[in-house]
Amino acid sequence: MPNLNSSNSAIKDKTKPPENIQENTTIELYKDQTKTVPEWFQPDKKNFPGVLWATVIITTLGIGFLGGQWWQSQNSETVNKPSTAAPGRRRSTLVKAIPIETTSLQETSEFVGTLEAKRSVRIRPEIDGRVIEILAQEGTFISKGQAIAKLKSDNVEANLRRTKANLRRTQARLAELKTGARPEQIAASRARLNQSQARLAELKTGARPEQIAAARARLNQSQASLAELRAGTRDEEIGQAKAQLQEAEARLTDAKSGSMLEEIAQAKAQIEVQQAELDLASEQVKRNQNLRDEGAIAELTFQEIFKEEKAAQARVEEAKRRVTQLQRNRESTIETLEAAVEQQRQVLRRLENGTRPEEIARAEAEVAEARSNLEELQNG
Repeated sequence: MPNLNSSNSAIKDKTKPPENIQENTTIELYKDQTKTVPEWFQPDKKNFPGVLWATVIITTLGIGFLGGQWWQSQNSETVNKPSTAAPGRRRSTLVKAIPIETTSLQETSEFVGTLEAKRSVRIRPEIDGRVIEILAQEGTFISKGQAIAKLKSDNVEANLRRTKANLRRTQARLAELKTGARPEQIAASRARLNQSQARLAELKTGARPEQIAAARARLNQSQASLAELRAGTRDEEIGQAKAQLQEAEARLTDAKSGSMLEEIAQAKAQIEVQQAELDLASEQVKRNQNLRDEGAIAELTFQEIFKEEKAAQARVEEAKRRVTQLQRNRESTIETLEAAVEQQRQVLRRLENGTRPEEIARAEAEVAEARSNLEELQNG
């Protein structure tokens, strides 16, 4: 019981004189402080190593957890941000590992090119014309003699119409020759012969019988004309008039859409060629004028280039005048051919309508006048 003894002795010391109060008070306070510490906090010497190891383990786990969180945050920043490794150092790259497997790869490429056959055949038409229809499409098989396109040629069509018109006119002339001359035509020819003979005799002698013969010839001619008018028109004459009308129409069609138009088109194309040369020459003049101003070329060289521009301009003007002249010639030719067509149309219409009563009456009056003159000469 040593502690109890100490306590008793301390209590006993309170009754001592005052000079010892300071020392005793100190001892009392120390003893009171030792009493205020909890008993559970006082470590047991037997359990002290276990507590120490538990503290170390808990601290290590805490540090490891905080380090793992810091390392994970650093990795996420590395993935989201581009790497800024210092020059000369190898930059780390995150990769994703996947299992190896076998598959088929397909590659597609696009190329621009032209497909050509090993053998090609160049097709040319026998005549010039414009393609109006293609009968064989690309890639189809064709046989010998098969039509692959249709052409339209205004020149060929105009020549065909002209040839048909000539054929009909020749056939009409042949039919007329086979039929022979009509009596009225023979009489008219004989009357003209008599008139010519009478006129010749009158000029030679001046005698009265020749005048009578001339009057008789005029009478015969008038009678022959009257008989021809009364006889009317034959089918051969109508056929010949139709052939002449068709020939005139063919010439008119050819003038409107045939070779004359092609010639004008060629002249216009020549204008475009000459204009392109003029533009090139003008560009050369502008470019060399700057060089001349800078002293890069001689004045003589520039003058030659300038003359070439003037010559090109003259050729353009000449080509334009040629086009104008061709257009005028075409218009004049068309007007002439239209007049010829109208004239042939009137002739055909007159033959188809036959002789009018007015013409017969006029011929009868001429016959009566010729007969009166002849009787007057015969009676003296």
